[in-house]
Amino acid sequence: MDKNRKRKERGRPLRGILMIALMVAFASAAVPESCDAAEYAYTAKHTGTNGGTHFTVPALGLTGVCNQFGVKLKDGKANLTRISNETDYAKIAYYWGVVRGFDRKGLGATERKHLTMMMQYVTNAKAIRGFAYVRAGSCKRDVEKARQASVPETFEIYQGTPANKSQSFLAWKNTNPISLTLRKTSTDAAFSAAAGYVFTGISYQVYRSDRVTPVGVLTCGADGTTNTLSGLAQGTYYAREVRTNEYYAMNDAWLAVTVAAGETGVFRAADVPQKGKLRIVKGSTDSNSIKAGYDFEGIAYGLYAAQSEDSRLLAELTLDKEGGSPVLADIPVGTRYVKEIRTNNYYQLSQAWYPVHISAGETAVLPADRVQDEPVSGELQILKRITSGEPCDDEFVFDLISTENSEIAYRNIRVRGDGKPITVKALAGTYTLRETDSGDYADETGEQKVTVKEGETIRVERVNRMAGPGTLQINKYTDDGGSRAGFRFRVTGELYNQGILTGARLLEAAGPQVSCVEEGRYDFSEWSVNEEEL
Repeated sequence: MDKNRKRKERGRPLRGILMIALMVAFASAAVPESCDAAEYAYTAKHTGTNGGTHFTVPALGLTGVCNQFGVKLKDGKANLTRISNETDYAKIAYYWGVVRGFDRKGLGATERKHLTMMMQYVTNAKAIRGFAYVRAGSCKRDVEKARQASVPETFEIYQGTPANKSQSFLAWKNTNPISLTLRKTSTDAAFSAAAGYVFTGISYQVYRSDRVTPVGVLTCGADGTTNTLSGLAQGTYYAREVRTNEYYAMNDAWLAVTVAAGETGVFRAADVPQKGKLRIVKGSTDSNSIKAGYDFEGIAYGLYAAQSEDSRLLAELTLDKEGGSPVLADIPVGTRYVKEIRTNNYYQLSQAWYPVHISAGETAVLPADRVQDEPVSGELQILKRITSGEPCDDEFVFDLISTENSEIAYRNIRVRGDGKPITVKALAGTYTLRETDSGDYADETGEQKVTVKEGETIRVERVNRMAGPGTLQINKYTDDGGSRAGFRFRVTGELYNQGILTGARLLEAAGPQVSCVEEGRYDFSEWSVNEEEL
């Protein structure tokens, strides 16, 4: 008994020295994350020399151990300072205390004692050698295991410094993690839905409450929902848009959400949909259509979301006479498709699709050299006949003049007098057919009104006769089809036989060889007359 008592007495001074060394070493190793400290009530329950001490801070839900065991403590108040989750203390407390559950065992459990000794090992590995019941090798191995652990930000560990000058302690808790997500909508939901807009690719950077430290990125899918950031500590978070897509304007406003432990915080954002403008200028595949009096008034085009008449019809554009449409605003951006949906009497309905890219804030134009329609047309067949009945190879020249605007729609149409008709493709409409060059023949038909009908062949016959000797015929035409009345011509040259052969003079000169059948008509038998007299 005396020997045991003496051994214990010899060990007490050594233990006191070790305790002081451990407390100094602990204070230097537990680097605070923040210098801010607050005083909280704590309880300390000693479980015997070999069991360690169990600490709790009820107000914060903390549990922990002392930095050494073997000392009885009283309840009291302590200043708590948060320390970094990157310290060995945090990793030991999280891995062995939370994950392995040593801080949830019974108060006299060997695991709690081992947890305390690992904390002391980190403070001063040599200091624990004076305790016969400490497994130093086991502490070293288990500390090394803990150092490999990744401590989540939901884990909180504090250094407690009692106000009654008792030994300091470590206390911690692992709060329920929070999650963050985002919901994106449009400021003009009806427009976005009709245009088929999606939110795909729009991204937000998420920050901690300092708006500087990033914690992750939330990226939208087509419907505006995002991925989820999990395993975060409770608190206030901020988000800001860092990337948009072609459908929505960039929004640099800060979003904020405060989330309690175990809950999911939802950022909510509404973006402005992008819009552009569109104009159509239409042309014709036949340059004669304007000369023929054709116009584009009433022709309409549909603007579709996709190249299908079953897709959404976004808008209609109606053309004026010159083929231009008004500028249509509020057009959804992206590649859209234009197709003719209504025509007029002058042009065939086109089945062509015209892709056009609409950019935000700009006016896209479909030009006339790209958007062209085929005018409605028919055929005009012209046959030339000579009164003598004998065909000839002479060419007779015609113009076809529109009655709409008196413009020459088709010029210099050439027809031979060989009895073979020529066929001219012409725009549907009413024209004046005018012979402009009869050669040595006199035009007996004159101007003709002809109507060319869509898909039909109209045939006209022209008659000419060989002009007799001494005959002069003058035909006057105007390029614009205007009136020809009142024009006068001077004919110069050498005149022969200026006498006038009247009916009375004819009877007098011919005598009995001629008789008058009726006024202006005479029958001749044998008769000769001086040529100069005639």
